[in-house]
Amino acid sequence: MKKVLLLGDSIRMGYEPFVREALEGKAEVTAPEENADLQNIPYGESICG
Repeated sequence: MKKVLLLGDSIRMGYEPFVREALEGKAEVTAPEENADLQNIPYGESICG
């Protein structure tokens, strides 16, 4: 199964449920639980557990 990683801010959090629904059974959708402040994530560190 394909994998989709959603990154972004509160806008991403708004459309994420629609993406999950649209891709159900077609792709595994992953996203951080909270607003992604990507400036503070060290290079190479996992952001999705």
